[in-house]
Amino acid sequence: MKKIFSVFLAAVMIFSVLGVVFASAADLDEIYTIVFYDEDGSLLATRDVQYYGVVKAPVNPSKADEVNEDGKTVTYTFEGWKSDESDIIYHASTIPVATSDASYTAVYSAHVEEEGQTLMAFIRSIFARINIIFEYFYRLFNRPNGG
Repeated sequence: MKKIFSVFLAAVMIFSVLGVVFASAADLDEIYTIVFYDEDGSLLATRDVQYYGVVKAPVNPSKADEVNEDGKTVTYTFEGWKSDESDIIYHASTIPVATSDASYTAVYSAHVEEEGQTLMAFIRSIFARINIIFEYFYRLFNRPNGG
């Protein structure tokens, strides 16, 4: 009886291991759709990414300045990408690898220009442009092989 139980247990373990191995191999063939939306819901980009593949975000979007009801200029700065499944804001280089279909929405922060703060708005705009340049070079030098 112990021998039959041992053979049965060994067979269950072998099939379990094989199931995990074949399931993992099947996952590698999966292609997931990653979608990027702007804050207003407009489609910015769609990516088809293999299981555990790196998700490449589109170029950072921008939002036009507005004038609020007080007549002050409101400028918007792109902060990153928010997943529909969490409150985490990701930057282009920190978006998780693809393990399922996902969508991300652009997040902006608003800055109201106060009197005497035009210098701060100017400095913010310079840093936003520097960030775009750094992101460009990051993507340029961190391309996968063959890309």
